[in-house]
Amino acid sequence: MFFGETYRRERISAGIILREVAESVGVSVSYLADIERGCRMPPRKKIISRMLVAIGITKKNDEYDRLVQLAKNELIDYTVSKFLGETK
Repeated sequence: MFFGETYRRERISAGIILREVAESVGVSVSYLADIERGCRMPPRKKIISRMLVAIGITKKNDEYDRLVQLAKNELIDYTVSKFLGETK
């Protein structure tokens, strides 16, 4: 499971629509939709933090740490694959 998919599940569970998150974070709906669908890599930590807070997951929550770590792992995997020539 990747960051975007996990984030989407958490957002829907919280009953928050994508437009609300986009307005709170200061990014476009299409940008967030691309992240949720896995069409974009997770954003930098500052944006991830805003996204999580927008759905009620704060730094004091274990889920916050889990999602941040999931995003980091995804970025590391992508970077290593790119370095090894396994991605375009």
